[in-house]
Amino acid sequence: MPEQKPKQADWVVLVILAILGAFYLLAPHNVHVSSGIGLDLDHSVHTIAGVILLLVAAGYYASKTGLLKKQ
Repeated sequence: MPEQKPKQADWVVLVILAILGAFYLLAPHNVHVSSGIGLDLDHSVHTIAGVILLLVAAGYYASKTGLLKKQ
């Protein structure tokens, strides 16, 4: 796949994934629950979900910018 510049839609996806990831990783558990998007999960699951979302955002960015291309 040739290297390509991320489009505006790509940036929207990246920002949403990064914000959700940071929210689940860093916010206190009572904030998750009271926000309505706590999904009735334990705080440790929120933390793991946050890490996964941030990794997905990083991988998505790397794939769109060609950082993961084979040498």
